[in-house]
Amino acid sequence: MSLIKEGSIRAFDTEAIHKGDLVRAQYHTWPEPRNGLLASITEERLTVLFLPGLGNVSNYFPIAAAEVAAGLWKVRWSSDLETIDAEGGPEPPPEGEGPPEELPDGEPEGGADL
Repeated sequence: MSLIKEGSIRAFDTEAIHKGDLVRAQYHTWPEPRNGLLASITEERLTVLFLPGLGNVSNYFPIAAAEVAAGLWKVRWSSDLETIDAEGGPEPPPEGEGPPEELPDGEPEGGADL
């Protein structure tokens, strides 16, 4: 399901994402994505609550519909963690689901004994 509705003005599809959904988003300048809960939604902006890793601190980051449409965000969201929807650039496959690693010639398959 697409997160952005087509039209003269890019807007979020409020039928596709809901308050309380789990969100994993990465802005194009961030080194890693951030996980959070969708705190509010309008057609122009999503506001995501996240824990920045400091004691009893929480913070928000806004996601603008125009920026998602421009490809500046990678966004994944889920209401139930059974179905995960995505918008934006591709994310790397989860660990263990990528192509098998090639072993250099002569290396035993179990690794080296130390």
